[in-house]
Amino acid sequence: MIVKDKAGCDVDVGGDVWVFYDPHRRFTVDWTIVADLPPFVTVAAKRYAIKLLRSGAPSCAAGFFRDSICPLLRCPSAQHPATALTELTFDELRRLVVRNKAALQRYRKFYRDSYKARMPGFDRASSRVMDSIPIGQHRPPAPLLGRNPPLKQEQVNFLHAQIAAHRDSLPLAGRVAVGLSLSLGPNADPMALARGGDLSGESDRPKFGVVQHKKRHPKARYVLRDLPIGPRLAADIRALDRHNAELAAAMVWPDGTIGIPPGVEVPLFMRRSPKPSHVGEDCPMREFALQMTPNEVSELIRDTVATICRLTDAEPIYMTARTGRRTVFTEAQRAGLPASAIAFIGGHRGIGYLGNYAAEGLAGLEHVERALGDRLAEICSAFVPVASAHAAAANEIVLKLRKPVFGPVMENE
Repeated sequence: MIVKDKAGCDVDVGGDVWVFYDPHRRFTVDWTIVADLPPFVTVAAKRYAIKLLRSGAPSCAAGFFRDSICPLLRCPSAQHPATALTELTFDELRRLVVRNKAALQRYRKFYRDSYKARMPGFDRASSRVMDSIPIGQHRPPAPLLGRNPPLKQEQVNFLHAQIAAHRDSLPLAGRVAVGLSLSLGPNADPMALARGGDLSGESDRPKFGVVQHKKRHPKARYVLRDLPIGPRLAADIRALDRHNAELAAAMVWPDGTIGIPPGVEVPLFMRRSPKPSHVGEDCPMREFALQMTPNEVSELIRDTVATICRLTDAEPIYMTARTGRRTVFTEAQRAGLPASAIAFIGGHRGIGYLGNYAAEGLAGLEHVERALGDRLAEICSAFVPVASAHAAAANEIVLKLRKPVFGPVMENE
């Protein structure tokens, strides 16, 4: 049985081993691993996995199998001779994957979808009990406590100055990666998907198209958002594109082919050799065989910044693509750029996520907000007829002020 995933690629789901791809990885789902589960569970799970393939990213289907179905092998209530899954199984699963909230959310959706489809072994009452159990939502760590805090302004200025001063000592790809990260703040995934042809505009007013991902688009690189960059960075991008084309033209593929096979595209951040998972002619994502993975792009940024610090005997600076993103949007907030403009640059549909990048930007506003909150609390308290309904502590008023600007995430800080 062949189904089309969301990107339009064929996936053979007729056997026990399913293989499918995204631009970066090859996923294998081996249903023989869960052969000891009751048949009604695996039948429903396969049906839901096909639904995920058709409607979402391949990683969702693979994650559902790995994190929500495989752990059922260790849930006593889901073993033979069980004929139904109940809230007891969900409670056992919660104890096994307590920190993986996404897996629990996905399992509840799977259960709800299965009972609505009238699959045997799934019932409405159990689904309602599961939905009533709070398991929380995945949230990134607070910016000040996370692994990727924003760089300080002096560190940003230092990196820009040293890239200009040591251009000949730094790899071209590294210069471009750090430059894009500090200029536009894309995540590592869009950077890995970037190509030289994404550069556009006049030489004195260049723009670079940043791939928009996690927007439920059917294919990678479906939408690009053009943002302005500096002429020097644009010149480096053109040079890197020419350099990659020369390397790709001389590359030897595993089957002995020299050059660029039909359908393969030259990325901006290119590997020295094709990804083994994507070299096959039958791979539906073969066009991405030469691009770095997101982790490799972040490693390129990290190594380039480390090289700059060694060349100048400076204190080490830790930077990845995520660090650059936090830095760009923290500085934008500190500079007073409207929240809607920052969300547009970052590719967000709304402003609710901006609080994730506000670590130092909010620190500069705290004294203003505190004073304003104190004054508003006094004003509210002065109106006796409405004081009981509207009077609040200063910190509560501050949160209400922040919410329409930075989104509800800020309430958790």
